[in-house]
Amino acid sequence: MNPTRWVVAIVLAATLGYITLAPSVSAAPRSVVDIASSGSVLDRSTIHPGPGNGTAEAVLEGGSFDATGSFEGKGRITIAVKFSGASADADVVHGNAVFSTANGTFTLQFQALHHPFSLPTFDGSWTFTNGTGAYSGVHGTGSVAFEIKGEDGPTPIIDAHWSGSVD
Repeated sequence: MNPTRWVVAIVLAATLGYITLAPSVSAAPRSVVDIASSGSVLDRSTIHPGPGNGTAEAVLEGGSFDATGSFEGKGRITIAVKFSGASADADVVHGNAVFSTANGTFTLQFQALHHPFSLPTFDGSWTFTNGTGAYSGVHGTGSVAFEIKGEDGPTPIIDAHWSGSVD
């Protein structure tokens, strides 16, 4: 056998051996997360959602949440939200929800649609953007549904249901 063929044969054998012996990589299984939260809007002075009102901001503080699935536990929630008038009968609501527990904190960035204005609900999606402690390195996505109770009162209650999967 000529020397060039030996080199090709050795390289081919080494390559095939490497491919055959390389460990298989599989994705980590995703876990379900389900979170129910509730809190009051403490300062309504900047909230003017609706057509032609541009962007308004609100902060939901002092809220609490109860999580089941891969994030079992309870804690506090703070939500910073912006309303952007999308049309004559719709608002896009987007922001960050920060969940704090004894095991760390995590942030879900969300976007939801309030349509029509006559209904006190917002439906949308979230993405896991940051975590500390037990939530460090987590990734995930899901859906969120907000319901406003007492919208015309001085401190409306906002209930939310966050569901999705994380890994």
